[in-house]
Amino acid sequence: IKKLQNQINELSKKVQETEIKQKNDLLDGFTINGRLHIVANYYNIDKELKSYNTGSQYNNDFAIKRARITIGKQIDDFLFNFEVNYKKDKIFLGENFIAYNLNDTMTLRIGQILTPSFMERERSSNTRASINYDSFIGEGWIPDDYLIGLNYAIRTEKFGISTGVFGNSTNNQGDLENDVDSDFLFRGYYTPLRNDIYTLHLGVDSSYRKFKTDASNNPDQIKNRFYYGLEFAFQYKYAIFTTEFIKLYHEYDKSRFNGNKFNFDGLYSELSVNFTGEKAVYNNYGCFGNIDVKNPLSKGGFGAIQGLVRYSFADGEDYSNGFLNNIGTSYSYAAGLNWIPENYFRILFGYSRNKITKKNYAAKGEYDSFKIETRMFF
Repeated sequence: IKKLQNQINELSKKVQETEIKQKNDLLDGFTINGRLHIVANYYNIDKELKSYNTGSQYNNDFAIKRARITIGKQIDDFLFNFEVNYKKDKIFLGENFIAYNLNDTMTLRIGQILTPSFMERERSSNTRASINYDSFIGEGWIPDDYLIGLNYAIRTEKFGISTGVFGNSTNNQGDLENDVDSDFLFRGYYTPLRNDIYTLHLGVDSSYRKFKTDASNNPDQIKNRFYYGLEFAFQYKYAIFTTEFIKLYHEYDKSRFNGNKFNFDGLYSELSVNFTGEKAVYNNYGCFGNIDVKNPLSKGGFGAIQGLVRYSFADGEDYSNGFLNNIGTSYSYAAGLNWIPENYFRILFGYSRNKITKKNYAAKGEYDSFKIETRMFF
């Protein structure tokens, strides 16, 4: 009986070890990432702009700008990604997809995806200064879109291509992304120079999108939207110069502007310098990633200091067959200073001088913007 009892105990121990191993195997390969952005805004608005009803766009505030949790699971050549976002007081699904690595350079993704586009958007927001982005992206004319579809990408050391076909979104934020009928996009980039000192990036991007003109989130009755962009970036050691030009076309339904087409354009140019000697690494996604802090606070250092200056404009005025489509034109001169005490935490200070011009109607004037933002991520 004693011998049998020992055998039972030994068997029970093996069963427990097997169960623990199975649990560990299940958890192995999981990654959990998150970020939290908290921002304080202060606006100094001139009398002319105050005289218009500008809504809440220029209200001083202190709020959570964005929060995100991402869970990923790698199984052989497949990646399963689940993401939840918080933005504008709403919780919504972000990138939820299955990715299959066909080989070392080719990837196929199916699901809801943040549609690939500009170099500006492809780089992580953690690398940016807290300054106004008054090009098309900052103005919201081409907002962040999480659309359901298929994305195919080739990424190598020298070039990359990302293309896809997309439809509607699972989100309901009252944005145009909920009224997409179809979207065809392309982004390509070439890196003729890439070493420890220099990096030269040349890129193009384009998208053709059809909207549901009878949908509730499309009051302006935009029928089609087409844009193309040109990308240029040059890195020398700790300094990066980036500029992008974007041309945007809107075609409206017959019930709006008699179905006319209008075109707008925008541009930004930005110079960033890491004063403490960190070098942002250019990656195979065609953008610059985060820096690795040389002397973090946790090791007795001061952290990293990054400075940025930027000029941008977005021209939203166009005439077509006697019709004026006047979204407005904005100009911005901005400067930012980032303190990065640790790789996972940074404090951003930003200032910008902005001018808005609109013909015949709507808001116009000038304002100053001051921002302090903290970003934490893991």
